[in-house]
Amino acid sequence: MERARDAAALTQDEVCDRLYAITGGGTTPSLLSAWETGRERTGKRNRRALSQLFGIDAVTLFAHQDRDEAATAPDASGSGGVIQLITRYDDLLHAMTQVITGGRGSPRWW
Repeated sequence: MERARDAAALTQDEVCDRLYAITGGGTTPSLLSAWETGRERTGKRNRRALSQLFGIDAVTLFAHQDRDEAATAPDASGSGGVIQLITRYDDLLHAMTQVITGGRGSPRWW
């Protein structure tokens, strides 16, 4: 979200003023900073307003806040397992190694 604000060449104060114009609710620069860093989750009304303000869909704009929720999902096969979304290169490498070795550790050629 901070990148979107920077790309729009807006200060935190300006974003807060524009949010107030859209939602009628008060937002402070410190709260906006917490949303930008993911320390606080943005509510639905402000998500819609910020998406409108920056012209970016909410899924993209708030991915940094939703990462933990989106990281796992129940397996649709009904097996009771969990599907995990891998978002870091190191995690991908580890998962691929587990598939290749059948969970026995590093492949012999490493």
